[in-house]
Amino acid sequence: MLVIVVLVFLSGFGGFLLGNQHGHYRRLSPLLPWYLGTTLPRPVTIVGWCHRQLRLIWHRKSLAGPRSGRPPTLDYVEDWILTLHRNNRGYSARRVAAILRHDLRHPIDKNTVIRILKKHGLTPHPPGTNTSRHQDPGWPTLFHNHAVCSMDFKTTKDALCRQVFILNIVDHKRRRLIWSRATHNPTSAWVAQQIREAFPFDEARGGIMLMDRDSIFAHIAAHTLPSFGMRVRRTAYRCPWQNAVVERFNRTLKEELLSSIVVLNLRQLNRLLSEYRTYYNTARPHMANDGEPPMPIDPVAANDSDIGHNPSRCRLEAIPWLGGLHHSYRLSA
Repeated sequence: MLVIVVLVFLSGFGGFLLGNQHGHYRRLSPLLPWYLGTTLPRPVTIVGWCHRQLRLIWHRKSLAGPRSGRPPTLDYVEDWILTLHRNNRGYSARRVAAILRHDLRHPIDKNTVIRILKKHGLTPHPPGTNTSRHQDPGWPTLFHNHAVCSMDFKTTKDALCRQVFILNIVDHKRRRLIWSRATHNPTSAWVAQQIREAFPFDEARGGIMLMDRDSIFAHIAAHTLPSFGMRVRRTAYRCPWQNAVVERFNRTLKEELLSSIVVLNLRQLNRLLSEYRTYYNTARPHMANDGEPPMPIDPVAANDSDIGHNPSRCRLEAIPWLGGLHHSYRLSA
């Protein structure tokens, strides 16, 4: 049957579709007199032969073995995802995928994380989060990501209902938290001293500091920062969105630290702020950095050197931060 199909195509199968059947019949008659001498196949018959032959070929291929396609997610990767979700209920699927990509060096799509969580009856998106929020940086962020820093105060209350002021300084380029310190009585002299500690050895020279119109910053903008070689840009009155980077960090600080602790004194809070700054800069994935932390660490130093190329034999080790409030992950043999 296959020989007949090949001969029909070689003799010009298009002529059957155009109606010139008799000329091709005359050409095939000397080759197949035992078949074409008794009957003339119709064009639809030839097409049926081709379709049946193709179905037979694909049927034999399917019997030969499993069809190749996207490889399934390995079992130990599913265990990692479930461990991350169990230890961090508030992490979204995008953040879990970023942790796998950065800490464990296993690239995975957030939709795969969602599918695995749903398969185990878990909620891929924690309640109260907006999953449709656009995560990519916009044009204002692109234009300001050049040696620009911003600072602002975040207020909270301690156990005695006293107001606590937290000074945060954030770098726009990699969203690095440069400094975070708390006090009960913020003054211009105290802010100036914090800036000296945040930028030692003329590290701030040539940069830009963005701040609001707080009266405490008046002396800083006029004297302290120019002496450091920094230019000052101040936002308009009652326009916090013009200082969006540090304002967004203030929200992150509240959600990830301040809302989960009771401030007993300044010593305890400053110790937690120092540890959170290390976690934020070296371990916490950031969407603006494509899932990398502001200060990415060496993956070889982060994981054991004898892991090799077989992560299935490794153990997922969780590194607690802030007493287990957050976790980073590494592979250990």
